[in-house]
Amino acid sequence: MAGAGGTESTGGTPGGDDAARAREGARTGEAARTEGSARAGGTAPSSDAVRSGSAPRKAAVRRDVTKPPLATIPGPSGPAWSRWVGRFLAKVVWSTRVVNGANLPLDGPVLVAANHTGLMDGPVVLGVARRPLHILVKDSMFRGPLGPVLRAAGQIPVDRQGGRSALTTALAVLKRGGAVGVFPEGNRGRGDLAEVRAGVAWLALTSGAPVVPVAVLGTRRTGQKVGAIPGFRRRLYVEVGEPIVVERTPGVSGRVTLEAANREIRDALSALVVGAVERSGIALPLDDPNREKAPRGDA
Repeated sequence: MAGAGGTESTGGTPGGDDAARAREGARTGEAARTEGSARAGGTAPSSDAVRSGSAPRKAAVRRDVTKPPLATIPGPSGPAWSRWVGRFLAKVVWSTRVVNGANLPLDGPVLVAANHTGLMDGPVVLGVARRPLHILVKDSMFRGPLGPVLRAAGQIPVDRQGGRSALTTALAVLKRGGAVGVFPEGNRGRGDLAEVRAGVAWLALTSGAPVVPVAVLGTRRTGQKVGAIPGFRRRLYVEVGEPIVVERTPGVSGRVTLEAANREIRDALSALVVGAVERSGIALPLDDPNREKAPRGDA
């Protein structure tokens, strides 16, 4: 019998003409496969690669690395239960007043951008929000026993030296209509928005999601460490601003557009924080322990 795709002569041995036609047919089929691959936009694989079938697999791997693996995208169930933990902390352990909470849309993709002074800002924002949130949390918090809890809660680890994987993961959440929480300052400090990173602006421009500014006050007082936990029934204040929509301007470079969007978000959040301090009577911390030695202050 002949092998798969081979030719068998009546005498059991391939004749010269038959063999030539067989070789020509093989070359023609191989060329067609190569040309088809090139037309599809990929690099034409070698003959050995075509025969082994390895080229398509490698190409698939190259295409997949531009997107976060499905396993790294948190599902909606984590924030659905963890927000109740945050609500218990905000309302029972501490006394948190929420103003204009209805400014946060109940559906569709949305970014929540809050100022950052203390460790418990995240749980407070998660607890008072009208919908579940996937909050970007520094990756060091995912080490040790707290890590599995944060992952189960659907929070997103972010490497502050890079952060690209966190942004692509957050973008995937937004594309499915979810809500993402971001602290644009990147570090806990005074919470006055003196420095703001552009990650939230990039997410807003790329996804088209509105940005809802949120002012958080009272989680840390002057002289306390950034990891301090507020005392029992501490008075906290959260004010939610009106959504902001940033858009790309035709004819303007991506860098200029990103800078303008970041500035617009920072100004809106800064103005909200200043107004919230006046309306609540709760001052921002006067120190930034990340940059200076904190003076001794209230407990």
